[in-house]
Amino acid sequence: MKRSLLPRGFSLVELLVVMAILIVLMALTLPAINSTMQANNLTHATQAVLDELSLARQSATSKNRVVETRFYRFADPASGSPDQRFRALQNFELQEDGSAVAIDRMRRLPQGVIIDGGATLSPLLGSARAKQWTTNDTQIPLPGIGTAYETRIVRLRPDGSTDLLASAQPWFATLHYENTGDNLSSPPPNFAMIQIDPWTGQAQLYRP
Repeated sequence: MKRSLLPRGFSLVELLVVMAILIVLMALTLPAINSTMQANNLTHATQAVLDELSLARQSATSKNRVVETRFYRFADPASGSPDQRFRALQNFELQEDGSAVAIDRMRRLPQGVIIDGGATLSPLLGSARAKQWTTNDTQIPLPGIGTAYETRIVRLRPDGSTDLLASAQPWFATLHYENTGDNLSSPPPNFAMIQIDPWTGQAQLYRP
């Protein structure tokens, strides 16, 4: 009798072994992939804040106007979290009549990254920096958020300086992963700190 020359298929046991190996490999590589994605999100978020602050200073000096950078604190409807966190920012040009005109669209931080809201890691976003709304500068609804948000502000003047009190303290804000909490007493292992010089309006980045 001649042997069949047709290739033999995998047995059920062999398929199960291959599947088990693939599952183990996925379990080993998934944490590394997640860690890389988180690190990229933190980098992108940090650059977004730096870009907005740079745009505010550039607009103030070039247009000879006061420009206000607003930091928005709200719950994230995408994740369903009820906790309010600083997740976005936007620049506005202040007019002579006290009104404000948006320079750009609201810029949201990447998913999973926030700016710490506590005074220890983010004195720049303390309650003393809360936005005071007026009849000419009323609270505007944000896309997907409405008016259920808080605002902290920094103002850049035409000479490049800020409205931050130079003698008060170093003015900085700290970005980190949302899953590490908020109002932290010390920086988590992975963070980015942005400090603003009150006199020049220049932002400087510090990362571990």
